[in-house]
Amino acid sequence: QYTVLELLEDFSAKLDDRLTDQPAVESTVRLMISAVYHRFRTNTAEGLANAERAFELRRQLYGATHELTIRAEQAKALHMRFGASHNWADGTAILQKIIDLNPPFMEQDHEFTIRTKNIAIMSLSGEESLVAFRDLLTEAESKLGNGHTLTCGIRSNYARRLKNSRDYDQAELQLRQAIANLEETSGKNAPIAIVWRGNLADVFIERGNDERAKEILLPDLELAQKHLGEAHRDTMNVVRRLMQIYDRQEKSQLADDLFADYSARLRSATNRHALTAAYWLIAISTSSDVSRTTTSDKFLELAAEIYLSWLAEGNRKPAALGADVGRRI
Repeated sequence: QYTVLELLEDFSAKLDDRLTDQPAVESTVRLMISAVYHRFRTNTAEGLANAERAFELRRQLYGATHELTIRAEQAKALHMRFGASHNWADGTAILQKIIDLNPPFMEQDHEFTIRTKNIAIMSLSGEESLVAFRDLLTEAESKLGNGHTLTCGIRSNYARRLKNSRDYDQAELQLRQAIANLEETSGKNAPIAIVWRGNLADVFIERGNDERAKEILLPDLELAQKHLGEAHRDTMNVVRRLMQIYDRQEKSQLADDLFADYSARLRSATNRHALTAAYWLIAISTSSDVSRTTTSDKFLELAAEIYLSWLAEGNRKPAALGADVGRRI
């Protein structure tokens, strides 16, 4: 039952004592740990802590404008942008600063450059967002190829903007291509594939085609539970979408049964990552497309139960994430 992510968490906690006289090595190891957390979209507080430490070590060793320092700073910004701290503005500002600096290595490292641009323009909206993602997709196709995971990710981001502008046909087309390309290179079980198929389900849901959405979500629920675990935000999002469909179809018993099964699984699986699970339950339940619904109420109640259980275990001095969860509840 000991997972790779738990191994990384334990290892990084002991890293301070092991490599005190090898800052260059420590920074590299911490960036590797940070990258794993980012790839699996989980435990972002640990990912951010490791990226921040790597950045500070490299800034002291090489200076703020050295290539190695900039790479560590980008990793830090990624976790700020997507992590539980939701420090989107500061994370985006760091990425924009890197783009404006345009260090020489970015001319050759297309993946680094395009990834930085991809995350930076996520803060845009409306027509400006559509144009920016369309242009970046063209650049990624040219420099990385259609099958590159990053190109697929940009295509998915572009599709979400198309959906928001109600261009459902183009959104579906772009998402299907992104998913097909990703599954060909990384397999159906790739964690991000579950996210993108969920985005495709959203297109069907907004079109009123709940049955097509369920054809995607029901198999992905099993995949998410097996490969990501109950406490992962992407598993929660699959459950959330299914519950909303059942409620909309006035199948409240199916929604209740699904939630009862999921919450029982989550309680048995949640231990050291209880706070992260509670945080994402709150984040999902208060998002604009979920808030003020029956699903939102149930997710919030479950988050509160997990948080109170965490406190009951003697955690009286919560970390920053614990304090944030308590405030949000």
